[in-house]
Amino acid sequence: MSGSFNIQLRAHYEAALHIGVTQQEIIEVILQMVIYAGMAAASNALRLLKEVLEQPR
Repeated sequence: MSGSFNIQLRAHYEAALHIGVTQQEIIEVILQMVIYAGMAAASNALRLLKEVLEQPR
């Protein structure tokens, strides 16, 4: 995933968490995208989600 994609995805994760989307719901969406985007993209998305979740809020 390119750098700009990571920035956009991070912003979407943070916004989703801010409005009450759960960590589990985000993970489910990522897992459903595997068939469309591929396992490598899903793996990168999960890694980025982990980074976002580890940040203090």
